Amino acid sequence: MNIIKKLKYYTSDTNVMIKRNIVHTVRNLESFLTTILLPVFMMLAFVYVFGGAINVGTMNYVDYVFSGIIIISIAFSASIVAVGVNKDFTKGVIDRFRTMNISKSAIFSGYVFSSMLRNIISIVIITLIAFLIGFRPNATFLDWLMIIGMLLLFIFSFTWMVVMTSILANSPESASGLSMIIVFIPYVSSAFVPPETMPKALRIFAQNQPFTYINDTLKALFLGNPVGNNAVLAIVWCAGIFIFSYIVAQIIYSRKIE
Repeated sequence: MNIIKKLKYYTSDTNVMIKRNIVHTVRNLESFLTTILLPVFMMLAFVYVFGGAINVGTMNYVDYVFSGIIIISIAFSASIVAVGVNKDFTKGVIDRFRTMNISKSAIFSGYVFSSMLRNIISIVIITLIAFLIGFRPNATFLDWLMIIGMLLLFIFSFTWMVVMTSILANSPESASGLSMIIVFIPYVSSAFVPPETMPKALRIFAQNQPFTYINDTLKALFLGNPVGNNAVLAIVWCAGIFIFSYIVAQIIYSRKIE
């Protein structure tokens, strides 16, 4: 019964924190729109400017690059979380929360789940625009369910990683900078060009980093191709990122409030 009561309080506190972060998003709508427009402009640039120069075989380049654009949009959205979390720490908001009967985990969960809502809206908009410029998936109903599950898992784990780095940073600017470093990692993956075309050192890194496994899983599901071991490796990476980020975030938080 005690566990049920704690879960009830945690859920209630998390809902309050989600609503708070959504209100902040609405008040800072230009930042949210920027995180949608940047991936859209990137998709248009890669498809219409660079797409003709990049060899991806017989596949339409928009079909190749779409999953990578989704990953980049999720990474861009993380900058909102990074700045928001750090501002709450540096401006004393977290200290005020500590004086209230609020679950510590609910504070962080509020950031994560509100980020997931923002990303869902962003992904839907980007997908609609991709259809307009020629994206034609061959995914079955089961594939779409797996795509949704993979995206939610990726957003969840990636946002926790950003929360961790944001707590570690000393200012909103440095938090944003750290998140931008993470944003650039997907560029050295299979998101935009086949890793086989890269120099050896970059190719080895690109073929064995988590964004490639996640991207290749999503791409295979979108196009109705076999997923192979990529899905398992993507899930393992996401689970590992979440567990590591959650534990480290709790440790850093505890040290900062001492």
